[in-house]
Amino acid sequence: MPNSIVIKKKLKNFNKKIIVSGDKSISIRWVLLASLANGNSKAQNLLISEDVKAAIKTVRKLGIKVILNSKFCKIYGKGIDGFKYKKNLTLNAENSGTLGRLILGLLINTAKPIKLIGDKSLSTRDFKRISDPLSKFGGIFKLKNKKNLPLTIYGSKNLKPISYSENKGSAQCKSAVIFAGMRTNGTTLIKAKKSRNHTENLLGVVGAKIKVKKLKKGIFWTSSHPIAGSEVSGPENGVKNLFLNKWCILIKEKNTNKKHLLILTKFWKKIGSKVAIMDSKKHDTVFSMTSHLPHLIAYNLVKTATDFEKRQKYELIKFSAGGLRDFSRIAASNEIMWRDIFFNNQKNISKVIDLFIKNLRSFKRDIQSKNNKSIIKKLVNTKKVRKKIIKLKQDINKPDFGRN
Repeated sequence: MPNSIVIKKKLKNFNKKIIVSGDKSISIRWVLLASLANGNSKAQNLLISEDVKAAIKTVRKLGIKVILNSKFCKIYGKGIDGFKYKKNLTLNAENSGTLGRLILGLLINTAKPIKLIGDKSLSTRDFKRISDPLSKFGGIFKLKNKKNLPLTIYGSKNLKPISYSENKGSAQCKSAVIFAGMRTNGTTLIKAKKSRNHTENLLGVVGAKIKVKKLKKGIFWTSSHPIAGSEVSGPENGVKNLFLNKWCILIKEKNTNKKHLLILTKFWKKIGSKVAIMDSKKHDTVFSMTSHLPHLIAYNLVKTATDFEKRQKYELIKFSAGGLRDFSRIAASNEIMWRDIFFNNQKNISKVIDLFIKNLRSFKRDIQSKNNKSIIKKLVNTKKVRKKIIKLKQDINKPDFGRN
């Protein structure tokens, strides 16, 4: 048997003690969490690998004192808001994907832009899957090739908790969102595919308020988007028949159960809605034009009016005609919600902004050249859209939109 191995000697008794080095993943997480603690933390048998050393260098650059020797590592934590964010700060994750991704969750509240870099290998890895969920908290990210290092993070002081579905089984993505959730006032909900639970276990040890529950079998999530509402929110602004004859979009993904779509369809129709079903990609494309761009235009128009008023140095807003008044109603919508929508659908919104600017320039050329034929054609064609909206019963054919 040419592929066989024959062992002739027996192994002797082994009476020595083996000391196993610490786990890299846990060691990095300990360094990060200890830097946020109120007071001093001490660890023995920490894995002193290059990745863990990079984590120690990182927290030191953020103003945290660390003592490291052959026997222990001691970190002098300054509390949850103890990091010092200096100008022109660059952090180097070196070859550590765990450090590079997790630290972004903790940097989400930085008041100054911070650059994150890594070695050649780390710079080819996907960081978009981290920046996307963290953007929902309120952070802004600029990545090389829109997904790689180096990246720059622009944090926010007005962070809000989110609901996040992690479906790749990535402990790094989950942990980054957990860390960002610690920066907010409120509860962040995470539905995650099974992965390592080092972060949750360490947070439980230090007394953080984190609850982990296994999702019961048979529980699924299907998204609905009712196209209804106004610029005001809250139960005090409830309107009878809010959903009557309004569209509700149900999101169908690869794993969406047809039975659940049927149940939701019956529910929304029962309260008067019309139902359409599409995937999330089509949804984000459609509403970038029909909803997101109009709101952006409204915000910009009102801003332009106030800037113009300051420049002219006389009152202007009080003479608002119907056009500016109606745009100001849209611009009174919740700024946090619309910031999140703009950031989360940035790719589609950027495309329709470019198309809008192109058409606006065309109108400008017609006005400057007094091109009667061209501008009349544009005005007539766009007028037809209003008639189509009324025909589809998305509005009523009355002055002032029937408000009076």
